[in-house]
Amino acid sequence: MAGFRDVQLPPPVDENDFERLCLSLWRRLLNNPHTQLNGRRGQRQGGVDLFGRRGGTTEWVGVQCKVRGSSGLSEAELVAEVEKAKSFNPKLKEYVVATTSKRDATLQQIARNLCEGSMSGAGFSVSVFSWDDIRQE
Repeated sequence: MAGFRDVQLPPPVDENDFERLCLSLWRRLLNNPHTQLNGRRGQRQGGVDLFGRRGGTTEWVGVQCKVRGSSGLSEAELVAEVEKAKSFNPKLKEYVVATTSKRDATLQQIARNLCEGSMSGAGFSVSVFSWDDIRQE
């Protein structure tokens, strides 16, 4: 008998659907029902689609949601989003780029390297949360 983890869920193709899915997920992951979407389309968002505080702390977490097809998320996109997130106010403690792309070791390494570089400049950690990670959660 197949278990729930054996079910293959396709990623959303609509950006709004993906943002709402991420909002529900990060409300649970941050243990904070007050996690919310950042503004609306067309407004400057500082590279952050949704934000919240990690439950019981004053640490801000920002999430950027990226719907990507088979081409995946590029290194240039990841770097550009991190640069935008440096302007988010108040300052973030953690920054996540959530994507419908498959898990990618190269992007994970780039995120770790950006984290090391941004810890002194931007002051936040950087990670990539792939569709594989989202499905697992």
